Amino acid sequence: MKRYLIIVFILFYGVANGQFWNPFLTRTTSVKVSDVKNVRAINTDASYEAFGVLDSARTNKLTYWYRRGVSHIAGGNPYYMEYNIVADHWYPPVQVSNYEDSLDSRDVAGGRMDNDSIVLFYSRQHTGGVAGTRDIFIQKGDSNNHFSAPVAFNWTGITHLQGGFFYGHIAHGANPGEYYIALYQNNIDTGTVPKYHIACIKTTDYFNHYTESGVLFDGTTQFSETAISYVGGGNLIALMRDNQSGSLTPVESTNSGVTWSRRNVVDFLYHYIVGGAEMANILTHDGVFDVIYQCRDAQMVHISKANTVNASTFGTPFPVYNLPEVYSHHVGAGGNPSLGYPSIWKKQNSSLYITIYGKQLTDFNADLYYSRDDLSTDPGGVPSAPSLSTNTVTTTSFIVNINGLTDKQIENIRYWQMDLSTDPVFGSFVTAKYRNTGAFASSLIHDIRLVGLYDTYSALTTATTYYLRIKACNNVGCSAYTTVNITTL
Repeated sequence: MKRYLIIVFILFYGVANGQFWNPFLTRTTSVKVSDVKNVRAINTDASYEAFGVLDSARTNKLTYWYRRGVSHIAGGNPYYMEYNIVADHWYPPVQVSNYEDSLDSRDVAGGRMDNDSIVLFYSRQHTGGVAGTRDIFIQKGDSNNHFSAPVAFNWTGITHLQGGFFYGHIAHGANPGEYYIALYQNNIDTGTVPKYHIACIKTTDYFNHYTESGVLFDGTTQFSETAISYVGGGNLIALMRDNQSGSLTPVESTNSGVTWSRRNVVDFLYHYIVGGAEMANILTHDGVFDVIYQCRDAQMVHISKANTVNASTFGTPFPVYNLPEVYSHHVGAGGNPSLGYPSIWKKQNSSLYITIYGKQLTDFNADLYYSRDDLSTDPGGVPSAPSLSTNTVTTTSFIVNINGLTDKQIENIRYWQMDLSTDPVFGSFVTAKYRNTGAFASSLIHDIRLVGLYDTYSALTTATTYYLRIKACNNVGCSAYTTVNITTL
């Protein structure tokens, strides 16, 4: 009798949540939200999955719309997977569009609108066979992910270059049906220097009609994926990825996306090679905004939490966002081992965050990973003191590495804090550079936050002994310092 009751319970649970739940399809185990970040793989079936957006579609359900392909650049189509928040359970992937050809579909962008309908944007290889040329499609669905046929993007009044991509979540404006999203395009056949164009696409009627309301960038700098967010009062913030420098450049609008002001690169704490911050997602919630982004150099996902629109973050040449922390370490393999492209969702007025991103295992396999976290609880306790080593010592610089940590140990660390001195007891501190980019001047190396496993120090004095100490920190506390000494050549 008890066995029959268990079967009935399973059937009832699945029906009550709007979808039959086959327990043999479960890909994760139920966990507590407070178990650090619980980074876990969703799919492990040798497909190539990434480039999507995460949003709510129904009560206690999230949907991740994304690209699922046979490699990083081939054989992709739009898919979605649903996640039951209560059961901590992902359902198997479902294809949104089924094209009977070999043309590749790329990055899926969009999300849920305030009338509970879904809008998705994605690009496909152009059927004409011209290298680099892509067509854009829009596809709409209801809150149950029932989609109509895709329709071609309407380019009337919108700048049209050779290859076009949307990226990230739509941003809800001040009025019902008012949304914004960034479109980035390039021409690769215009000579030795391609042209790049990033525009703000705006709708006031749920993307039944849309216009190019303003231009964020038009030129030769390789800006590409651009996250956009409406932060109230007609103000929008966007972060443009620079493909070459690995950095995020803010652009701001105070008139609902009509005109945009470009700012200087965000100081998201340099990681070894020229910045590292890229592929951002901006989440506006509860009167603040979080910025989650991939740091390719550190092969980590980072987050800057609870930023407000004020004189430091908006309307200034050098915006200063809250210091970031480590969200997850996702070093992979293949030609693009730190794929990233994080997407984040937060339950309003709650501490529950869900984050999802891609991790490339080979050039033909990338798994989706996710985590549940409150971004504050650290049940693993105070981290252990780090193990350090140094290399590449020159007359004026050296590199430090943090060694021997497993991914699970890194989950329990929010950041490292470091001091540099010529005094072995750290009675004073050295002014030097800890980032290898000209955008930032030398700084006093005292209580500097580090969110990677390595860093570089330069603008030092020749033939001088330096003492570097680093400790690991989270919201419970900080470890003891580990100290190393290095003498420049």
